[in-house]
Amino acid sequence: VAAESTAVAALDAAEEAAAARGTFIEEEWAAAQAQAQAAGAQAVRLWGLAAAQGDADAQFGLALLLSTGGTLSTGGTLISHGYVNLDYVEAERLCGLAAAQGHAQAQFDMYGCCWQKDRAEARRWLGLAVAQGCAGTWLPTEPRYLSSLAEAQRALALILYEGLGGPKDHAEARRLWGLVASPDDGRDLRDSCYGEAHKFLGLMCQRGEGGPSDEDEALRHFDLAVARFSYSGDLGLQFERARAAAANIRDARVRGGLESMEE
Repeated sequence: VAAESTAVAALDAAEEAAAARGTFIEEEWAAAQAQAQAAGAQAVRLWGLAAAQGDADAQFGLALLLSTGGTLSTGGTLISHGYVNLDYVEAERLCGLAAAQGHAQAQFDMYGCCWQKDRAEARRWLGLAVAQGCAGTWLPTEPRYLSSLAEAQRALALILYEGLGGPKDHAEARRLWGLVASPDDGRDLRDSCYGEAHKFLGLMCQRGEGGPSDEDEALRHFDLAVARFSYSGDLGLQFERARAAAANIRDARVRGGLESMEE
């Protein structure tokens, strides 16, 4: 770790010196790059020794290193290990080995690896990861994508609702949407996934999908969806659909009440 920190510091120092001078000194920059490359190679070697012995954490760590050039700290941030020659094929192989041993983050990342190639397999990996309460990593390309368990549950709920990679399972989708809609992990409720959860619950309660139909509960969820979307600042199509669905229920009740009075 000390060698890697020194390597990154050397690169930073070269950049700062160049900024101060207004120009790069090629020899200085080349030396800093060589130091960083050596640190990256050392990190790959050390992770590889443990991974070769079947250590799931090491397999996942090396997979992340080979796909991003960094590894996760205990706090969940991405730590750079200098310059690493990326190898996505080997990274996926190692991630699969870790996932097969029950490594939850690896299982989630295998969902991402498999999605375009084999949706049934992707669905299986995501289900295993969510069952363990894992939200996954995917830090390099999408810093906030699936950053919470709620968002991982959301992804699985959508897959099960639409029947992607397997049969539809509305009962489980409805259960998962319920978990997303009622967070107990202190997450920021400005995320629009909470509004989406209430919108889907409203539709499922209205249609009787995955459970009994309940118009009162549907209206409650549609109203909550509108409130959540408004709070998050997401006033797009889903917001409009939730607002329209709530208005339609109220309009129907008003018309029904007028008809009763006329009778």
